[in-house]
Amino acid sequence: MAEQQPQDAKAKSGDELQLVVFNIGTEEFGVEIMNVQEIIRMTNITKIPQASGYVKGIINLRGRIIVVINLNVIMGMESKENNENTRIIVADIGETVMGFIVDSVSEVIRLPESSVEPARCHCQ
Repeated sequence: MAEQQPQDAKAKSGDELQLVVFNIGTEEFGVEIMNVQEIIRMTNITKIPQASGYVKGIINLRGRIIVVINLNVIMGMESKENNENTRIIVADIGETVMGFIVDSVSEVIRLPESSVEPARCHCQ
């Protein structure tokens, strides 16, 4: 999910990132806040026949059709039941808007860019 962003996504020092921190299982991840359009509670997701295992389905978000991805599958972690903390992070990925199911969203933080590592993907 991490992509190169415009300079205004970084703090004035030029080497900090502002991240939305979320949890998948026991792991913590972050996405640049400039990529995040909104964070919504879990909602009904319409399944897409014959879609890849990591595609949970689609949602209608105020008239926009958004593909929803199960990050547990992409990260190679066991999927768990949705609960009151489960969220969908709606984010810009390139020129596409997508939703990502996460177990919870915890905070927004600033970190030095040098301390952030890309997540490992276990895409199937």
